[in-house]
This record gives sequence, structure tokens and C-alpha cells, in this order.
Amino acid sequence: SHILALIILLINTGASLAQVPYLLKTDQKAHRLDQYVEVFIDESESLNHTDILSQAYQKRFQKKQGDLTFGYTKATIWLKLSLSNPDSSLTWLLEIPAPFLEYVDFYQQDDQLKWKHYSSGYYRPQSERVISHTAHLLPIQFGQDGTTHIYIKIAGRSPKTFPVFVYEKESFYEKVRFEDVGYGIFFGILCVMFLYNLFIFITLKQS
Repeated sequence: SHILALIILLINTGASLAQVPYLLKTDQKAHRLDQYVEVFIDESESLNHTDILSQAYQKRFQKKQGDLTFGYTKATIWLKLSLSNPDSSLTWLLEIPAPFLEYVDFYQQDDQLKWKHYSSGYYRPQSERVISHTAHLLPIQFGQDGTTHIYIKIAGRSPKTFPVFVYEKESFYEKVRFEDVGYGIFFGILCVMFLYNLFIFITLKQS
């Protein structure tokens, strides 16, 4: 039984390694991977990660032409990608900037060829996320050979339209700080407009 289990593990591992890893170039701090990831649409909404690793379903993954746009489909969307990091000093984050997605599950292979699960999604508390953020984030862990293999499961009834990005960690947080300043200016202007109109209303007594 142990030999059979080992054979199944090797087959599943081989299936996950079939995709040629995407190279994260050190001179590029942000990568959009929509046209690189492979996609499988689970119309049954019942498959789990172990099922997906079988050869029968590995053959059904395909690259999607264009953006990752699936509309209001009830089906579960599975994404598959492999990454290669030539510079071990750099830390990378995978981002799906779509806060409305209800259930997002990341499965990442570690250097021991074991799969680690991380959960995210609109219907899950921030405390369950590995990084607390409005987007769905995964810290990427690379094996000793500098590669990693990731599956993403996206379920729910909200519109399934989303990009997939990989950012160098410091570049990502710099982007977040810039966005926060922009939101601060926008809401600051709204507050000033509200107070200004409230002052005019109190002064003139006219709505």
C-alpha cells in the first residue's frame, strides 16, 4: 500500500510539474499572468485539490485566450501556474485584486513536494488570510530549485472576472501606499464638499 501511495504521489507531482515555469525576471517588479495561467472549469462544483491533481483532470487544463473573464458562471474556476525565481534574495507576492470573489483557495507546493493550503475570499474573515488585505494575496514560497507550483480555486456566485499578478514584495507595498494616498485625497475632497454644502445649508436655510 505504501508503494502504491508513493506511485500516486509521483504521478500527481509529475502532473503538476508539466507546466513550464514562468520566469520572474529580476528587472521586472510586476508581472501580469492572465495569458500564462492554465484554466479548468469545474461545472460540477464538487472537485477538490486531490481530484484536480489526477491525470484525467490535468489534461483538461488549458490556457485562456485573452483576459480571465468568466462572467456570472456558477462553475468553480481552477487556475494552475508554475513560477521560477532566479534571485533567491527577492520575495514575491501573488495577487488577485478582486475583493468581491467569495471563496478563493490557494494550494502551493513546498520544497518537500507537500501541498499547503491558504484560504481567502469575501465570505471569509480577514483573520483566515495569510495576509490581511482587500485583495487575495499569497506569499510565494520557492523550492530549493527556485521553482514553485500553485493551484487557485475560485468559487461562489459573484462575477468571476479577475487578473492575476505577481509583484516583488517591496514594489507591491509601494503600490499599496500610493493607492492609499489616492483614496485619502478622494475621500478628503468628498468630506470637504459635504462640510461646505452643510455650512451653506445652515447659513441660508435652503436645501
